[in-house]
Amino acid sequence: MNIEKASIREKQTIGALCILSFCEKYNINYKGIDELINHLLELLVSKNLPDWNQKGLNIEVVGRGDNLPVALKNLIPENLFEDFYRLIDNTIEIGIVDLFGETTDYPKTFLYNCIDILNKHSIKLEIPEILLQGNYKHNTWGEPWSTVKYEELKNILF
Repeated sequence: MNIEKASIREKQTIGALCILSFCEKYNINYKGIDELINHLLELLVSKNLPDWNQKGLNIEVVGRGDNLPVALKNLIPENLFEDFYRLIDNTIEIGIVDLFGETTDYPKTFLYNCIDILNKHSIKLEIPEILLQGNYKHNTWGEPWSTVKYEELKNILF
């Protein structure tokens, strides 16, 4: 996938895959992280971006500089905590940094930060083929995915 040409929706999905990959490697299992990943993936099908953003403020793991829940913090080994926290914050920023303003390169920058964290931990990022079939004529938000395509991706991931 050419990240340079991916839509923000696709970049956000790749960010969610970064969190998923990190958690799989380090056996981090937490309901709030599952909820966060599902929320991030929902950007693919969201037709109302401000509503999607608002829903993200009402989940347990919000990112955006907020503290992580104590129960989640207790699951993260101390030597991983800083990278995990940065991974969450960078991933969240992919989908919100340009939400209410002009288009910038920040979504790409935040995604590369996520990938750098994975590389630091020797985690290979697996991107499903279905995500590689996007329309890359743009690098903005892109069109929402069909429900069928979205469910196919979720079946691959989970």
